[in-house]
Amino acid sequence: MASCCERKSGMVPDAKDLLREKLAQIGSIFPGYSVACILDCGGEVIVHTGTKDIDGDLPSAISSLQLAAGQFASHLSQTDCPAIHVSGDKVMFSCYELDANLLAVYSDTTVDTFDMVAKDEEVRTKLLVELRLMLQNLHRVP
Repeated sequence: MASCCERKSGMVPDAKDLLREKLAQIGSIFPGYSVACILDCGGEVIVHTGTKDIDGDLPSAISSLQLAAGQFASHLSQTDCPAIHVSGDKVMFSCYELDANLLAVYSDTTVDTFDMVAKDEEVRTKLLVELRLMLQNLHRVP
């Protein structure tokens, strides 16, 4: 009898492959997403999915945005800034804290097309809890 962690090929999946599979579920929450990625605390891409590549400066810009949002939140007497949304004419960017990591999503849609409060709750309940556990396990692997 095969272990539940084995693929049909008999090989145990790589931790990053499991993260990519979970990350790909973002499409059910953000239809038309073009990129979803998880960044570490240094702004390095751990994994990404989607139809577009991540250019060299984008991870650094995302990390800087999160840092600035946290500083802004402190001026408003908030302890953190767990989610950021930036909407353009045709693109929506969302960023979520994952402990020391970040989940960033670009979608070809705008905030007008859906309820962000509902989307944030959906991301929290369907993705963030499991991604946190997966990332903790990834960091434990030597």
